[in-house]
Amino acid sequence: MSIEERILRELARLPASLAEEVLHFTNYLAERHARSLEAASDPAPAPPERVDAVVFDFDGVLTDNRVLVRQDGIESVTCSRGDGMGLGLLRKAGIPVFIMSTETNPVVSARAAKLKLPVMQAVEDKGSALLALCEREGFAPERILFVGNDINDLPAFRVAGYPVAVGDAMPVVKQAAWRVLRSHGGAGVVRELMQDVLGMSDTR
Repeated sequence: MSIEERILRELARLPASLAEEVLHFTNYLAERHARSLEAASDPAPAPPERVDAVVFDFDGVLTDNRVLVRQDGIESVTCSRGDGMGLGLLRKAGIPVFIMSTETNPVVSARAAKLKLPVMQAVEDKGSALLALCEREGFAPERILFVGNDINDLPAFRVAGYPVAVGDAMPVVKQAAWRVLRSHGGAGVVRELMQDVLGMSDTR
């Protein structure tokens, strides 16, 4: 007796309503598995021929999206030292790097200063801010790579030629992305971006 025949025999023993739920769930699992196989077989997009600049959201991209608040109100976040090194290597390769954040927080300024990166804070509309940055610096929007994780990054996704979502980004952000990383926020995003998206080595 085949597996299918055994399953059908067992389903026949169940109440009709329960058997129907089991069938629906089985079909759902089969469809999800098929979509996973299809996504895995899709080739990754080729690296951009040219990138004028890379712009990173801060919370949830360069951090793990958590914040520790002390009783005196001072906040701290968790970042990756590996990402810090990667940002320096991007600059060394001649690619301008910026941080763009909705928050106004000293911890963002402190991290940007540590990394020697220009930072834009209190940005309510990241799309408009990205267009203004391009106009000011002479960048072409279609050659901007923007890395984000949440819905407030979507306006920038619509402007940037290469919108990239981190691995634990909101589903709607992943759907809008040109590329979705495996790495989660604060856990190797920059290194994966360099190696797998831009095709750069750490020694370049």
